Amino acid sequence: MFQGNKPNINLPAMPLFPKRPITITNGVSCLLTAAIIDNRFCNLLLSDPKAAIKRGYNGEPFTFSAEEEALICSIHANTLSEFASQVIQRRNGYFQE
Repeated sequence: MFQGNKPNINLPAMPLFPKRPITITNGVSCLLTAAIIDNRFCNLLLSDPKAAIKRGYNGEPFTFSAEEEALICSIHANTLSEFASQVIQRRNGYFQE
C-alpha cells in the first residue's frame, strides 16, 4: 500500500472528445517514407501538408481517404518525428491543442 505523499503526475493535455480510430492506409506510410528520403519534400510536408499531398512524390500521387487527408492537413509540426507522433495520436482519436 502506498504511504506518504501522492505523486504529482502530469498528463499531456488532450481534449476528451475521442473519435473512433481512423484506419491508416499505405498512403500515409508512403508519405512519411518520402519525407524521410527527401529533405525538400519533408520541409514542404511540415510547412504545407496539403501542398505536399497535391505534389505527390517522384511522379506518383498519394492516395488517401478524405478522412486521412483531413488528418494529415490538420497537423502542425516542426519535425518529422513530431509529425509522425501527431499522425498516431490523431489516428487514435486524440487531438492535442
